[in-house]
Amino acid sequence: MIKPPQRNASGVIDIRLERIEQFFHSLDPHTQWHRQIAAQIEEFILAEARELPRRAPIRIRLFVANSEADATRRQDVAHALRAHFAYRARVENARLHDLLWRGVISLAVGMLVLAVCLRIGPWIGNFTKETTGNFVDTAFQIVGWAANWRPVEIFLYDWWPVAEDRRLYRRLAGAHVELLPMSEADAAPSADSQARTA
Repeated sequence: MIKPPQRNASGVIDIRLERIEQFFHSLDPHTQWHRQIAAQIEEFILAEARELPRRAPIRIRLFVANSEADATRRQDVAHALRAHFAYRARVENARLHDLLWRGVISLAVGMLVLAVCLRIGPWIGNFTKETTGNFVDTAFQIVGWAANWRPVEIFLYDWWPVAEDRRLYRRLAGAHVELLPMSEADAAPSADSQARTA
């Protein structure tokens, strides 16, 4: 079977910055390695990471125009990025647990409603059969099955996009991050896509 080519199969995501402060959220007052990364940077990283092979290790290269690529700054930036996506992974994990727990509760309620409807529908239908036929019994059956629509939706469709986002955030939390001077951008092996932030 022929697989469609990956637009970025190298596992490398390149980002070019004029200055390192563009990497962080401008309103975040925390120390650098506790700071949130900028929304534009996060959106770009997520978009590129989703196109990588699922098992490929992720490598993020930040090329900075000025001379800020010292060892301490490299460590701070790498820690900030990994901490940011580790936090996002925890949020998605909590969201997934809440969703599944809601599904369990909804399923229990739905099954109870279904059992009640299947029990009392025929009973009430016996008293109204001469005037309504099987309408009452059928109506109760529809109500009972409709009560299970939401848990079925959760367990069939809603949980796996959240689980997929959690998996992606965990991959990014373990990414190898490099902070490099812009002078090395042309000399470095080219990734399939890059971002420029003015």
